[in-house]
Amino acid sequence: MAPSLHFKQLHSAGTDGVQPRVLVCVHSLFTSSRFLEGLAQKYIDDAASATGKPWTAVLLDSRFHGQSRGLTGLGPPHSVDSMTADVARTLAEGVHAGRWGPPEVLLGHSIGGLIVLELAQQLGRAAEQGGPPELLALGVWVLDSRVLPMAADHPMLGEVQGLLSAILSVPQPMPSPDDMTRAVAAFLASLGAPEAPPWLPALCAHFVKPDPSPGVTGGTGGGGGYVRQFDASAYPELMASFASKDYSALLDAPPPGCCLHLVRAAACSMWAADGQEELAFIRERQAAGRAVQLHEVEVATHWLPLSHEAELLAAMCGELAALK
Repeated sequence: MAPSLHFKQLHSAGTDGVQPRVLVCVHSLFTSSRFLEGLAQKYIDDAASATGKPWTAVLLDSRFHGQSRGLTGLGPPHSVDSMTADVARTLAEGVHAGRWGPPEVLLGHSIGGLIVLELAQQLGRAAEQGGPPELLALGVWVLDSRVLPMAADHPMLGEVQGLLSAILSVPQPMPSPDDMTRAVAAFLASLGAPEAPPWLPALCAHFVKPDPSPGVTGGTGGGGGYVRQFDASAYPELMASFASKDYSALLDAPPPGCCLHLVRAAACSMWAADGQEELAFIRERQAAGRAVQLHEVEVATHWLPLSHEAELLAAMCGELAALK
């Protein structure tokens, strides 16, 4: 049997002896569960105050990332579907073991957004086939992710490859995350960015981890220095899967009682070219009364959980009344 993913739980106040409500978070490529930790903690604290009930957040490290990187038994194909199966298996095992209850809110960034959409779709189908309706998530938050297929020549796909090349160009181990920051800043400059954003060092710190190998001098951690916290060997497969997924049927008919919240980072190149057609598609579904809402964060680029955390938190907490 395939292994469970590594996870971390966060808690709001007042969880002693009370079954908390559950938020599940799935990160993007390049990062790990740490990337969504700040947003998740603030959300469950606010949710506990608003709903009068305790909350817990389950943050998962996807295959090839964070502390799930070294897991054996997570074989191909490497795709959104297989990553969703990892998440579903880990969540089910946690429910069975009494670690947490069924998820009420799903949150995913980038490819993590497609994973939570896929999970919501699967839970909806299970409920239609007689499964327990309490397993249906009530709210799904998709942070800057496309829900329709992307053209093979879409500019963002080239940018992702360029970012990956910049990251892989930094020798390992590196003395400091600053080495990664300099490489990524140079890549952004090659795209025409006038200057590196102030949050770039914090972002690049999420791309690395202390080197666990022994006998390396310098830096911090078990072996000194820093190494990438992800294994990029399957990234071509994962990006191809990301670009090919089609959730039009899900947006046409979300699971009963579930609202899909699609958050667009307005300055992200993902929404160029055929992205404008997708935005029109989403707006049409929202106008037609589907349980679909489009939230747009002006000026934000793809890494908005870091750069625009306050705006995301305001949008998410603005929907808490629907969960009472």
